Amino acid sequence: MNPNAEKLVDALESGKYRQTDGFLCGFDGAVNSGEPTCFCWAGLACEIFRQETGQGEWFYRHPLVLTKGPVEYRTFVLENRVYKVTMPKEVLDFFGISEEMADSLIEENDMGATFIDLGAAMRTRPEIFTGEKSNAD
Repeated sequence: MNPNAEKLVDALESGKYRQTDGFLCGFDGAVNSGEPTCFCWAGLACEIFRQETGQGEWFYRHPLVLTKGPVEYRTFVLENRVYKVTMPKEVLDFFGISEEMADSLIEENDMGATFIDLGAAMRTRPEIFTGEKSNAD
């Protein structure tokens, strides 16, 4: 596993981050203040990318009204491109994850897989990361 991917898996397994689904980043607190407080796995990847590279930022968006009630969220902006539920190619490349694998993991996240589950999958399925060989090979 490449060093950037290792940082992502460590963050998923750390228990430090709250998990959400349906969008990259959730937010608790006063409007447009404070730090992001919950992420889907792809949002956590964007956050680690931001912390490691200094690239990208989170922008507050007005609350969405969903069946579970109003939800405040932030979009990830990189080079004037806005992302709500997917990751920029630069983030995918940073971690060595294909777009197809990222989409599959986003679906798993949104269907209830925990960060611990996703981290374990990444550790045991090296094919998630481009250029890595499966243990079965």
